[in-house]
Amino acid sequence: MTDKRAGTEGTRRLREQGPQGTVFISPDELPEMDEAADKAAVSPDSPALLGLSPPFVDQWFQLQAERTQIGRKAHNDLVLEEPSVSFEHARIVRSGGDWRVVNLLSTNGTFVNGERIHQSALKHGDRLAFGNAAFLFATSEQVDTTGQSFRPAKSSRRQKMIATGLALLGIAVIVAALLLR
Repeated sequence: MTDKRAGTEGTRRLREQGPQGTVFISPDELPEMDEAADKAAVSPDSPALLGLSPPFVDQWFQLQAERTQIGRKAHNDLVLEEPSVSFEHARIVRSGGDWRVVNLLSTNGTFVNGERIHQSALKHGDRLAFGNAAFLFATSEQVDTTGQSFRPAKSSRRQKMIATGLALLGIAVIVAALLLR
């Protein structure tokens, strides 16, 4: 069976099809198809993630139309081979005209603009981190990669000591209450 399709110059070419409608493509057509796919415009309807941390720096990852699952396993839509990324780490979904990121019970967390989230709305310029893999959410190719860190600030030694002290005080109160019964 053959399928007549218009070529790029308006000429008609015949292409062979397999029994299930599979179109066979000659190897010399692949570079042209790759180039067309690479030129997909970043827009509010077709956002992308721009890598900010190694090994993803300056790499663009186009998101799927309605839902993109992100993780370390091969079945994800966006596979991030980075040890801090869980097998199924997060999803970016479109709901109405808005985009949201949802954490999928990842071990190292999902962050938006430095805040650990379960789910969060996304807007152009938001900084996302899946574990240690950092990205910028973009709805246009005009992005600002300078600015604040994408990860939460580390707790100071003093903050950790205060938290430890409060935890120990809480334990002491519970033990005292049990002993006084």
